[in-house]
Amino acid sequence: MAKNYIFNKLTNEKFKIKGTLSPDGDMIDYTNSDGDAATIDVAKCFAPFKGMFVELSIVTKAEEDLSEGFEED
Repeated sequence: MAKNYIFNKLTNEKFKIKGTLSPDGDMIDYTNSDGDAATIDVAKCFAPFKGMFVELSIVTKAEEDLSEGFEED
């Protein structure tokens, strides 16, 4: 007979940072909680997760102004 219940515990640990990745991919420039410019090593960001299964998402954002000539007749 199949069991009709699930009894488990799910724990998520999350690290999030918004900033600019250096050209060599080793550092991230970001604004810290005090509003000051700061830099952190990417390896330091990943260190707490060594040996764990992870899902990595990277989002890039760019804005392009399309309003020039929009209202011209």
